Amino acid sequence: SGTRREELLLEEGTLKMVWTMRRMLSAVGTNEGIELLLNRLAKSESNAQFLATLTKQAAAES
Repeated sequence: SGTRREELLLEEGTLKMVWTMRRMLSAVGTNEGIELLLNRLAKSESNAQFLATLTKQAAAES
């Protein structure tokens, strides 16, 4: 099935951060998006920290 039901799997705060990450990645090119992800993942100690840094960056840019 192609139905995405991630709202049932993730907490609301985490889900909002994931959506923010997707919006950021859709705004840049494929290669730039991959580089952004790899750089941020390498600097993060956890998934939560990774998502938080992306959310902070998105807030600063808007």
